[in-house]
Amino acid sequence: MPGVGVSLTASYGVVALRKDDGTFEDVGCIESDEEYAKMIERLSAPEAQHPSPPYNTMDELWEDWPRQLLRSARKRIGLAASGDVAVLSRMLQQVLDLQPADPRIVLRANPVIISYPALYGLPQEDITDAAEYLGLSLLMGNHHYQPHSIVAAYAGHGLGLCDNYRDMETCRQEGLDLPVRQVLLVEYTEHALFLHAMVMREAYELLNRDTAIFTDFSLGHIEAPRRADKIGQAVRQFLQEKYKNVGLPDRFTAIMTGSKIRKEVTEAIEKAAKDLGRDVEILNGEPEYIAARGAAELAWRSLE
Repeated sequence: MPGVGVSLTASYGVVALRKDDGTFEDVGCIESDEEYAKMIERLSAPEAQHPSPPYNTMDELWEDWPRQLLRSARKRIGLAASGDVAVLSRMLQQVLDLQPADPRIVLRANPVIISYPALYGLPQEDITDAAEYLGLSLLMGNHHYQPHSIVAAYAGHGLGLCDNYRDMETCRQEGLDLPVRQVLLVEYTEHALFLHAMVMREAYELLNRDTAIFTDFSLGHIEAPRRADKIGQAVRQFLQEKYKNVGLPDRFTAIMTGSKIRKEVTEAIEKAAKDLGRDVEILNGEPEYIAARGAAELAWRSLE
């Protein structure tokens, strides 16, 4: 059975398969509609953040209780848990209605892993509730939660993966020996530039609330060459802000995701690192599908 991985971005959703022979099939892409794009832009604002499971404190649980009651009431009468969940479910439905090369494979009939962008107002529960609304079966492997795009793309490049994935304890011990990387995800799509930075070793999703992210909906693909300097400036300022209290690391691994990654964009990132006096390794392979491939890899490893 193949592993099915979905990746949601600001501009589109894609799905990929990880086959038993280790190869991948990039099944297809669904462009976002206006409602989805506006939702993503709204959820990227810091003021969109709110408490959500898993809670860090009892105060968060009590603060979120009225919202949870409303979500439960909507689900009891057959509605999506929220308006945002309804929009997400429509995108997921279109993506999973795509047909792989093998006509015997029905994507929606298979367990899946869904990767999604790190946004202030897009909690894990919205992804799982959208899947539940569609009757999807989500896989929970060693990664524990549905992964953010940075984790899925990391796995898509073969990073942070153990050899003995069937045994959780052995996998965790192997993970302790993996190299630690300072990872910068650069998601560059038609609608926006997203940046997400993490210190990473294993390809695990930990749902860290103290997430270092940046979004700019004025730096999409249109006139990209003329915006390269602004993209480089955004990357430089983002890294300076994230590491202002601990000092910049000597080397970064920048993972490119999105569609049509232009040479001007990668050159701008290289220049930003050089201006900071740091080295950067840019991973630019299959940027449109790399997160979906990583999600598919994690899905395949989670199958019994």
